[in-house]
Amino acid sequence: MAHELNNPLAGIVTYAKVLEKKVKNNLPAGEQQEKMLKELELIRSESLRCGNIVRKFTGIRAAENQLFSGSPAGRDHQPECGHHASSYAVGKGGAGKKDLASE
Repeated sequence: MAHELNNPLAGIVTYAKVLEKKVKNNLPAGEQQEKMLKELELIRSESLRCGNIVRKFTGIRAAENQLFSGSPAGRDHQPECGHHASSYAVGKGGAGKKDLASE
């Protein structure tokens, strides 16, 4: 499920960056350019925030699955959210493969 949500989010982040460059290159500096750049930054930052929510949710689901699976690790230890080896995620630097074990 995370992949199905992160793919469109990554596209939104990428297109916001592309549009930001186009606005900077094609609109004269001024109030209209500043307004458009702020709106594009809002789109980008909210998309990244959604990606972080998806990452946290998948970490919680993984912990619940392990906890209730009946495995010895699940009975004795509940891992903290986000400690997967890696996951496709939208992060601060954009979209792509991200190592979550270091977080």
